[in-house]
Amino acid sequence: MGEVGWYTKNKKKNMKKAIIDIDNTLWHFCDVLYERLRKINKAIPGPAKWVEWDFWEEYCSKEEFIKAIDEIHLNQDNKKHMPYSESRDFLKTLKEHDFYIVVANKRKGKCPPFNS
Repeated sequence: MGEVGWYTKNKKKNMKKAIIDIDNTLWHFCDVLYERLRKINKAIPGPAKWVEWDFWEEYCSKEEFIKAIDEIHLNQDNKKHMPYSESRDFLKTLKEHDFYIVVANKRKGKCPPFNS
């Protein structure tokens, strides 16, 4: 390994890391999910009542829940699904403070790159 490759590898190893989830961190996901889940079952409670991770189990099947999430993610590139206005500055600030940023998601297929 060349000197530059060694430096880059070790610099990343010693960097501060921030793992950032997209949904409800960079954009408001829960209201869109609520709209989608209400199409499956109108009795589902609103996001304010979602205090447990399995809140949906009484209202739809696992397959329906995953399909709803996947459909939202596949159609996320429209004006209805814009990131929070603070998202860019949040990520930029992390970068300025020498964080190595990892954006975590559960999307199928390709995820567009973040342009700083």
